[in-house]
Amino acid sequence: MAVTENTYTGNGSTTNYSFTFPYLEETDVKVRLNGVLTTAYTFANATTIQFNTAPAAGVAIRIYRDTDIDSVSATFFAGSAIRAQDLNENFLQNNYTVQEIQDRYIDKNFGGTITGNVTIVGNTTLNGTVDINGDLDMNSNSVTNVDAPSAGGDATNKTYVDAQVALKVAKAGDTMSGNLAMSSNKVTGLAAPTDAADATNKTYVDAQVALKVSKSGDTMSGALNMGNNLITNLASPTVDTHAANKAYVDVRTGLYTIPGFTRWSYTATGGETVLSGSSGGITLGYSAGREQVFLNGAQLQRNVDYTADNGTSITVSVALIAGDVVEVQCVNNVITSDQSSALLFTQAGTGAVERTVESKLRDVVSVKDFGAVGDGVTDDMAAIQAAQTLASSNGKTLYFPDGVYYLGSGPLTLSVSCLFADNAIIDNETSAVTVTVNGLFTASRSLKFYRSTTRFNNQPVIYPEWIGVSPSNTASVNKTNWDRFIRYNYAQGLTTNNGIVELSSGSYPFEAPLYVPNQLRLFGKGLRHSTIAFEGSDNHAVEFCNISSGNAILTESSLTDSVSYVTLSGVYFNASLMTFTGGTKKAVCYAVTASSSFIEYCRFNSPTSETNQMDGILLVPATQGGGTSFIASQRSRVRYNRITNTRDAIVIGRNNASASVSEPSYGGSGAAGGGNSYEQEIHGNMIFGVQAGGATFKTLPRRGIVVQYHTTVDQEKPYNIEISRNTVILGYSDDNVPGTFGVTNGSTTVTYSGDLTSILPAIDVNNTRVLSLYINQGVGAVYNVQIASFVAGSLTLASPWPGVTAAAASAKIHSGTGIDVLSSGRGITAYNNFIDYGVHALRAGNNSSGLTLWGNQTQGTPARALLDASSVNSGNSLLHFHTAGGSTAYGPDNIYKGRSRSSTLLLGSDTAATSLTIASGAITPTESFHRVDTEGAAASDDLDTINGGENGRILVVTASNSARTVVIKNNTGNIWCGSDRSLDNGRDTATLIYDANVSRWILIAFSDNAP
Repeated sequence: MAVTENTYTGNGSTTNYSFTFPYLEETDVKVRLNGVLTTAYTFANATTIQFNTAPAAGVAIRIYRDTDIDSVSATFFAGSAIRAQDLNENFLQNNYTVQEIQDRYIDKNFGGTITGNVTIVGNTTLNGTVDINGDLDMNSNSVTNVDAPSAGGDATNKTYVDAQVALKVAKAGDTMSGNLAMSSNKVTGLAAPTDAADATNKTYVDAQVALKVSKSGDTMSGALNMGNNLITNLASPTVDTHAANKAYVDVRTGLYTIPGFTRWSYTATGGETVLSGSSGGITLGYSAGREQVFLNGAQLQRNVDYTADNGTSITVSVALIAGDVVEVQCVNNVITSDQSSALLFTQAGTGAVERTVESKLRDVVSVKDFGAVGDGVTDDMAAIQAAQTLASSNGKTLYFPDGVYYLGSGPLTLSVSCLFADNAIIDNETSAVTVTVNGLFTASRSLKFYRSTTRFNNQPVIYPEWIGVSPSNTASVNKTNWDRFIRYNYAQGLTTNNGIVELSSGSYPFEAPLYVPNQLRLFGKGLRHSTIAFEGSDNHAVEFCNISSGNAILTESSLTDSVSYVTLSGVYFNASLMTFTGGTKKAVCYAVTASSSFIEYCRFNSPTSETNQMDGILLVPATQGGGTSFIASQRSRVRYNRITNTRDAIVIGRNNASASVSEPSYGGSGAAGGGNSYEQEIHGNMIFGVQAGGATFKTLPRRGIVVQYHTTVDQEKPYNIEISRNTVILGYSDDNVPGTFGVTNGSTTVTYSGDLTSILPAIDVNNTRVLSLYINQGVGAVYNVQIASFVAGSLTLASPWPGVTAAAASAKIHSGTGIDVLSSGRGITAYNNFIDYGVHALRAGNNSSGLTLWGNQTQGTPARALLDASSVNSGNSLLHFHTAGGSTAYGPDNIYKGRSRSSTLLLGSDTAATSLTIASGAITPTESFHRVDTEGAAASDDLDTINGGENGRILVVTASNSARTVVIKNNTGNIWCGSDRSLDNGRDTATLIYDANVSRWILIAFSDNAP
């Protein structure tokens, strides 16, 4: 028989299956998977089917031919040629169709064998036997009239089946009518029982047994709930993990009860002061005195920030605001050490692990664990040492609870981390005991080391309250405790800690002087100034110093070889209650040998009664060995301070110009200070003088900032001094000086109806204190002229009085120089400063050189905005860019050159150019720019000679009056201009430079700007 199909079974991986029957067209080849026709394949070749996806394992694959018979393969027409190929294809079409029918045909009368599946479409009657090797698909039809089966392979009818089924147990569930004898066989695949009468499998039984306790002894994996029943006949425990019977517990606990731990939290709604009751399901309860109260995470101080006495409520000192979180923690009862190991503790919060109470309590080592009493009488030294030994060996923190710990057998060295309670005090009743703290410790400001000489190492910040310096103490107590502290902490220099002492925001009474040792950094608290209010009598309020190897505090009689590296920041040094006893070197802050130091954001105030004698900050060097060697003051920063009521506010170098005055003096024969102050920065300070009146005229200030050098020993002068962005408001009188002044236009003599010596401060040696007479003669006419000297009934002015029309007038007094440079050093610069009132805003003294001034602004009607009194050949001082403000009329001039000098350049002043009148063909310039007028107002005049001149000096001249002509003559005198040049209007300018090699003024530019 011809083959018309091939069958396979899928394996889940094979995609290619071959077939062995011929066909006419690929469309005649059909594929079924599990009887379902599919087209998800292609022809790998002419006899191989390639599935898009490998048929799954067990899938029946049938590849068969189903030749298309809807039309013949070839059609013949009358008269057409008949090809053999066409005839063959037609016969093959018929042949293949017959083969396919034969392969699938069953004779209903004689039967047959079906090797494939059979689908019944309609009713079919079979009179013979049919063997079906495939499936019989009745297509929803019935097989009827089937006889009862006799052989095992016979088909059965419904009657036979129903009778047999009725004798069996239904798989879906049934009821047995008799016993089930297993004949030593198993019931397998049994599910776990759910009802009490269900049969159980081995797994269920084993699991249940494993959950039970063996009578012979076992280990529980969970808690045993006794349901209010007892465990009876329990033996007494022998190890820590055994359950205890009542008799054992009663004997061991005695009067103690099981401890409890309070952790109560409350979120405020606003306005509450008393806290109690339930919060978060927990009712507040605590043992008074053991509680700890926290507000927003910060621990509060008992009996200061809150009170807690009744065990059920907490009263806070300040009403809460909405959102404040208050937490109360308390271990309420005391337990013994053997009990604590059996009790468990779990901290709040995610991830907390269970620990024993014993482990929790051993987090820190308390000195009281070893017998420290803390009553201020009992010697606690041995207990503290023993506690420290344990803390050190276990890496624990040493804890000092509240108490006064008397150290009778010192010294004490604490080398572990320490935690001090708020009211812990380390004390010695009779004599000072040395306490050295090498480890870091945590404590509030209320910790105190009384009557002990405490040395702090490795501590980042030290609070003065720890060593007995407190706003609540007397000035003398604070002084004594401070001196003891610095003596024992700074003798060898700060090599193991930061040297930071942080004051609170309060006011500390202090008996002067406050010694600030080398490497100390004294800070005020936060944005508010901390205040040190000085009392007593001394030369200075604050004094930088060094500590000798013998732990003695430095005084003026013993100076070591070290400089002082000091920081003062955010402190108000108020000496308003202090009496100064020294001579010319009195100061609020005596920063002797300050090097790489910072004095910033501080306030310095002296008593009004001391203003005429007392200075603010002295950045001065020091002498040693009777003045034969010096220690410099260098590289320091004085910035953003406020200095009031002083004679000289900031002094660099020294503050007395006389070589005969030893200042600063440290004793010894012929000691002379000064000089050796360099690379200093004075920036952004506010300096306020005194506005005096009546009997207080003598308190008027002398200078704002002064750089000065004078010594009999050849030492380095001050250099590289930067003075910038300071505000200096000098002194003036609010009231008129009593009496009247008689003044004459153009005169330097003034008569006075009273005695000035009893009213005004003395004019100092070398004119370091300058005064001026300020008289208002009417609207738009204000005169301010410097006073040279005065005696009873009269005074002498430094320059002629200009423009006075009245014979007598009332007057006020101005005092002081804003920035006074008297040093012959180099690289001294003053810029962008503001100076108000006074006599001279800026002054270059007779000993100054190498000075640069620019961008400074003055106002308040000084006698002169700038006084250049430097000597001849002053070293090329550069003075430029001064802005004069204030009233429209001043004294005789704003930019004043007191004497002829060889190398000073003045540029950019906003004051009007000074007019010079030709005298016998010559002029003498005092500035860099002048207007020149003819002699006797002649229509034309020759300018032959320009007097003076320094090498490289620039001079610009122009005509003073456009109606008169100034003719600059070439080589008639000392001017070379190529040819005569005429300045015939105020717009023409001639620019000349002085050449010292030829002693000539040489024209370098001429501008003829005819109108």
